[in-house]
Amino acid sequence: MPLLGLPRSAASARIGLKNVATYCRWKFILGAILFRIPFGLFFIGVTPFALVMSVDEVQHRFASPVLYAMCIVPFLIGYAFFSSGVRRIQAACLKGCWLKAGPDGIAFRLPYKAKARTLFLTYHIAEHTFAWADIRRYYPLHYKVNGIPFGQSLVLETTRGRFVFVGAYFRESADHIVLFIQAAAKGS
Repeated sequence: MPLLGLPRSAASARIGLKNVATYCRWKFILGAILFRIPFGLFFIGVTPFALVMSVDEVQHRFASPVLYAMCIVPFLIGYAFFSSGVRRIQAACLKGCWLKAGPDGIAFRLPYKAKARTLFLTYHIAEHTFAWADIRRYYPLHYKVNGIPFGQSLVLETTRGRFVFVGAYFRESADHIVLFIQAAAKGS
């Protein structure tokens, strides 16, 4: 629902919202090139070798034909990693991504959720503007394993759903973004 009766992009430009976070491209590229795409290609490359090895086992009746179906597992794991890397490179190339806040509400335009129609190789671009009355709460979410922090997200809960933005979206930490949102909401 547009804020103040204006289209989404016009509403965020006209009502005095200001940027509270900087869209970070290098984190997307770094994660894709160093981790996701190489691992994905490795697992996809293992699939033919697993299939060839299972053919011999099945022909000599050492294993059941179910082994063929199990050969699809490395391909699915590889494709999940690879498609995630491609989406991250696409997200790094996007123009006009932002998170803004002000006395009237919060607005964002960011990549959000993979498109199944494109075989999970691209993102939907979510662009929303919310008045403060539509926002239930916003907070930083910290991920820990055995008490050791390893990541964070910014969570925005609204009347139209919950939006989780991982730390790779922004240069600033989620804690700082929450402080910037609070300051922008007060108009300072």
